[in-house]
Amino acid sequence: MEDNDWCVECQSRSTIIMAAFVSALNGAALSDPSASPNLARPAAMQPGSFRERSGLRRVAHVRRSSRAPRRRIAGEENVRSTARPAGAPCHMILEPPGADYDVTWDVPTTTGSFGNVWFGTQISTGEQVVLKQANSDPVANDLFSQEVYINKKLAALSAKVSPAYWPEFLGCTEYKSQQVIVWRKAGSGDTLDHLLSSRPLDAVYATLGVSAPVSAQVRTGLFRKVIGELLLAVVQIQSAGIYHRDIKPENVIVVETDPDAPLKLIDFGSSVDWSTPFKKGLGTATMDPLYGAPERRISVMNPDRFDVFSLGLIGVKCLCPDLSADSALLQFKNQLERYNYDLVTYCNAAGASSGITAVLNDPEGQSAFKLLAGMLSGNPARRITAQKALDSGYFF
Repeated sequence: MEDNDWCVECQSRSTIIMAAFVSALNGAALSDPSASPNLARPAAMQPGSFRERSGLRRVAHVRRSSRAPRRRIAGEENVRSTARPAGAPCHMILEPPGADYDVTWDVPTTTGSFGNVWFGTQISTGEQVVLKQANSDPVANDLFSQEVYINKKLAALSAKVSPAYWPEFLGCTEYKSQQVIVWRKAGSGDTLDHLLSSRPLDAVYATLGVSAPVSAQVRTGLFRKVIGELLLAVVQIQSAGIYHRDIKPENVIVVETDPDAPLKLIDFGSSVDWSTPFKKGLGTATMDPLYGAPERRISVMNPDRFDVFSLGLIGVKCLCPDLSADSALLQFKNQLERYNYDLVTYCNAAGASSGITAVLNDPEGQSAFKLLAGMLSGNPARRITAQKALDSGYFF
C-alpha cells in the first residue's frame, strides 16, 4: 500500500469513529436531558441590569463558546405554569406564551446592549415581576442561556440559605417565539448605581439604614453597609461554586422592603459554575473595564478572588465622594495600576492629591483602607478572600 493511500484510509477511519462518538453523545443527551447539566443548554437570550442609565453595557472582552446550542426536547414547550407557593420548583415554559403576565411588550422598561427588560404583573398572583429577553446578538444567546442555568441553581440554593441575595426566579415564558426569563420584582427596581448617582444621598442612607457621614470627604458608614452586604452575597453564591464575574453598581439592586438583604445581585449571564467538571460558563463572559479585576480572566488557582476586586472598587466609590464618579474612579484605577495595584505605595506617591488619602486621616477610615488594600491587590493569590474580609470584624 502506498503512503498516500494509507493516510487516506486512516483519515477515513478517524472520521467514522468520530461520527459514531458524536452520535452516541447526542443520543444520550436526548434520551436523558437531566443526566448531564453541562450539555443541556436552554434556548436563547441575554442578561442586562434591571435599570441602566446609559442604556448600553460596557464590554471589555467576549470569548465565545464553540458548543452547539441545546436541542429542544419534544413536549417541553407544553409545560404550563401555575401560581406556586414559595420554595416550589420553578416552571419552564408557559403555554400559551406569556398568558400569566400583564406586560406592555411594545414598550420595554429599559433596553441594553444585549436585550430588553420589562416590568409587569403576574395575573394569577397580582405580584410585580421583571422579565428579560435577549436581542439577536449571538453573544446574547450564550449569556442568557447561562443566566437561566445559574438562576435555576440559585433557586435551589434559596431553599437552603436565608436571606437570599438575589431576586426570586419564577421561570421562563416566551414572547415572539423567544425565551423570556421571569423574576419576582424585588423593591422598586432601582440599582445601586442609580441611587449613588443621585444627589443628595439621603435616599440611600434611609434605605440602607446608614447615618449621614460627619465628614464630607469620607463615608465609612456607607462603605461598611454596602460592602458588608455584598461580601455576604458573594460568600453565599460562592458556597454553590458560582462566581459572578460582572459585579458592579448597575448589577446590584437596592431592595428597601427587605431589611435582611437590602442589596441583591442580578445579571448572572457572565457567571461561571466552578462546581461542574468543565466549569460551565467559563468560555463566554463580558467584563466591565472599570470594575473588572486586572487579571481579566478568572484565575484557575484563585477563582473566588475576581469578584473581591470588583467589590473593592465599589468600596472606593462608596467611601470617597471625590472618586464616586465613573471618570474619577477610572482615573484612580489607572493610576493604581502604575503602582502594581499597591494601594499604600500609590497613596504615598500621590499624597494629598489622591481622593483616597483623606481616608487615612479618619479613625474609622484607616480600618477601611486596610481592607481595601487587600481587596485591590493585583495578584489574585495575595488578594483577600470574601470570607476573610467578613471575618475581620469590621463590617458586622
